[in-house]
Amino acid sequence: MLAGCLGGGDSSDVPPAQVGEVGDTSGVEQPSSEKIIDNEDLSPGLRGVDANRNDIRDDIDRLIAQKYARTPEIQRAAEQKARALQRNMEATTREEALRAGDAVERAAECAYQTLPRATREQVQFREDMSKDIEALTANTEERFRAYWAANRLMSGAVFRQPDGRVCD
Repeated sequence: MLAGCLGGGDSSDVPPAQVGEVGDTSGVEQPSSEKIIDNEDLSPGLRGVDANRNDIRDDIDRLIAQKYARTPEIQRAAEQKARALQRNMEATTREEALRAGDAVERAAECAYQTLPRATREQVQFREDMSKDIEALTANTEERFRAYWAANRLMSGAVFRQPDGRVCD
């Protein structure tokens, strides 16, 4: 399996390549103003508040605990996705972005392995989990711009489905 985008595998989630300079988000749908969780971290900067220092913003930790902790395995898969997306958003070089892209692919595969039966409910649950964590990760204009700038750094890259152990 080859993938060249982030998000639920839907290529419409990715902005057109080379819309403008890195960081230009013209032509890209801006983040929704709809709240995903109460007490959302809208502080300046990319990192936000991470009181327990687990490399996941506290508001994303709350989202995972409230919506994506049906089992310890699912919770760990959601946390892996959150860390990978944060790392992706913080990438400032092509090399960092490619490593982060690999981490996002591993996290997506972990979610699929954690919920292997393809029932309609499980597919929707995985898609919702990915979209919610992605949306909350890039929930301010600064984070949104950094997220798409990192995605542009990966432009043209091909990611292969990871082999072996994919869950952290």
